[in-house]
Amino acid sequence: EYDQNVRLNLIQHGIHKCGIKLTSNNRILDIGCGTGDIFPILIEHGAKELIGIDISKGVLQYTKTKYAYCEGTRFILMNVSDLAFSPQSFDLIICLNVLQHIVDNTEFNKTVYEIVSVLKSSCHIILLEFSPQKSINSEYSKFLVIRSRRDYINVFGENGCKLIYEIGIPRIGVRLCRYTVQVGRFLKRLIFAESNRTTD
Repeated sequence: EYDQNVRLNLIQHGIHKCGIKLTSNNRILDIGCGTGDIFPILIEHGAKELIGIDISKGVLQYTKTKYAYCEGTRFILMNVSDLAFSPQSFDLIICLNVLQHIVDNTEFNKTVYEIVSVLKSSCHIILLEFSPQKSINSEYSKFLVIRSRRDYINVFGENGCKLIYEIGIPRIGVRLCRYTVQVGRFLKRLIFAESNRTTD
């Protein structure tokens, strides 16, 4: 819950600092929308047409019910790597902690191309990812890859985007994850060593 509040505050901050003006004519895409926690902020800023996509059918069913009272909101079962929208369809795209789960680099590059292709010219993408200054080679899991800040700047730059604002926050959870993985690997080696002793 704390982490989600931090994310929502960052979105508010980014919209303000970048001078993003949302109107009833704007069309907004939330990639990996989950339960639609960002929608109230966008509505508060004047947005009317909001589209959320996610790969979880169960989550989307809940979110559709949650926002049934909001006209202009749609929730679609869709993979970010294969966006079924016309080119230059959106005035704002929001993507929070989604791209780090695309572990294959070819698919990652294709996904960024897909995202940029459905954004209108001179409009904005708000991206939130854990992106340290330097690449982290150690794998956290087969479902997560940590790319560096420069990796993201490069791939979006290659697709015609320019970084106009960024903010960094400490990620205690990631540090804890790193520590947990290291402990897990140590225990795995320890158990393996003990197992070898037993068989000997």
